[in-house]
Amino acid sequence: MGIEKDWADIRKTLHSIKDKYEDHEDVNLSNMGVVCDLLILCTYSPEELEPLYYTLNEFLDDFLGGNN
Repeated sequence: MGIEKDWADIRKTLHSIKDKYEDHEDVNLSNMGVVCDLLILCTYSPEELEPLYYTLNEFLDDFLGGNN
């Protein structure tokens, strides 16, 4: 349980960094949101992200016209 708490703390820190610089006038600092999002995704194990792949696949199928 300690490791899960550590990862949750890291995600919380990354979210706070993202929130702090989101919509910043400096484009490079504003882009930190994208970097933080990618780092947050890296903190999850593949098993935790698997449902996301199915959701993304369904979205892309609908967006691109289905499974033809």
